[in-house]
Amino acid sequence: MTQQQQQHPIKIAVFGLGGVGGYYGAMLADYARTRAGEIEIYWIARGAHLEAIRTAGGLHVVTPTRDFIARPTRATDNPAEVGVVDYILFSPKDYNMAEAVAPLRPLIGQGTKVLPLLNGADIAERMRTFLPDTVVWKGCVYISARRSAPGLITLEADRELFYFGSGLSKQTDDEARLAEILTAAGIRAYNPTDIDWYIIKKFMMISVTATATAYFDKTVGTVLAEHEADLLALIEEVAELFRTKYGQLPDDVVQQILDKQKKMPPESTSSMHSDFLLGGATELETLTGYVVREGEALRIDMPVYRRMYRELLQRSNG
Repeated sequence: MTQQQQQHPIKIAVFGLGGVGGYYGAMLADYARTRAGEIEIYWIARGAHLEAIRTAGGLHVVTPTRDFIARPTRATDNPAEVGVVDYILFSPKDYNMAEAVAPLRPLIGQGTKVLPLLNGADIAERMRTFLPDTVVWKGCVYISARRSAPGLITLEADRELFYFGSGLSKQTDDEARLAEILTAAGIRAYNPTDIDWYIIKKFMMISVTATATAYFDKTVGTVLAEHEADLLALIEEVAELFRTKYGQLPDDVVQQILDKQKKMPPESTSSMHSDFLLGGATELETLTGYVVREGEALRIDMPVYRRMYRELLQRSNG
């Protein structure tokens, strides 16, 4: 690192310490302890989770190969205590974007880069409407992690993937710097210039899974066994949407998504299905409603998505 970087540590705030933010925040904090004075990691959490972290002196993380306590530079529920940072990894649930984004403002300065790691096809675009003067990158992750209890994060499989990018045709210095830190922290991070394709590919997968498991109130394996025709129709409809919006998709994209569904643990389900079972807020508008609205705007016939969305909307309002 240059002398200037040593005098001014790289500051990264992780906003939201659920499964995603908790795991990546812990990996970054664990690595930062080996780079004292060069990298500082801040966690923004709240409630019983934050209290458990403070009581234990860190966040307990259990993976198939590791069991460790990660300790950040600071864990707080008040972003003003942290001040301006270089990067924000943003990973709360997307139930209300305006409410979620508002607390970020004390963390944002002229050079801050915000990286949302939420499910959705238009997350960065929506964030930019609330943060018009801030650089918002795009990102998505493949990870099976959850907050098992206050102060505890469980990674169920050591095969996470972390994709992010500015959307520019050439990697920026800020992207290269973050990619270097993530990789050094043991995170399988990639910084492709075609980040939009990675966002779309993941969205198609999770939208189909969330819509089908929530609608049928079944696990992935049961949906495949009992409702494969409906599942295939969802895949075909969402593929046609993005083919119309962005042009060419791989010829076998429908089969790719179906194959990935079949590779999922049969007893698994989606977080949206779990949220419906709990009776609280859900990602229905982000994962299902978005597809229906975009289809209507482009005059694409999406009968299966429309039917499932209407039913799920009634359940969520009832």
